[in-house]
Amino acid sequence: MSIFRELGQMYGEIDSFYARREFEANKKRWAQKEKAWARKRELNDHAYFLFMFTRLEGHIRERSSKLITSKQTNLRQWKQRRVWDILPKDKDADRPYFKDRLALLVEKGSKDYNTVAGYYRLRNELGHGGGISAVPFLYPTWSMNSIGYTAFYQPDTQGTDRAQCAHSSICPCSTYFLLKKARL
Repeated sequence: MSIFRELGQMYGEIDSFYARREFEANKKRWAQKEKAWARKRELNDHAYFLFMFTRLEGHIRERSSKLITSKQTNLRQWKQRRVWDILPKDKDADRPYFKDRLALLVEKGSKDYNTVAGYYRLRNELGHGGGISAVPFLYPTWSMNSIGYTAFYQPDTQGTDRAQCAHSSICPCSTYFLLKKARL
């Protein structure tokens, strides 16, 4: 089993456990307990999102570094190569910055760029101590587009009573935000 499937399964088990407890507390009108279980689900969501985003970030760093190295190596004319020569080819280099690396792979302002830039904004909010009520969910599977990832919604399959859910519209309670990973 891949690490992604294993972690996705583990996330689902933990979330289902917390969701059942939250729902039970709601039925018994135990507001404090319901709130505590909802908070645990929220933190589980955040942890899973941050972990999965690091995989996406690593993928983009690797692909952009390969592109930079290829251009530096294969372009023979200095006029074509000069822009590429100033970029560090090491994927662990601080520069280019993440969104600049992303722009090397997809057109800036495109749907793919804006989707990933939105993930990056959420990642920064969470990573720097901010709180958000819900995060998109990144589930790698196999597919292909310009950067190797695509996002789409899948309806909730948990069958839990979502009328009581106080999360936002992208909450995993109502939808999962999926991220497909391409075969390289």
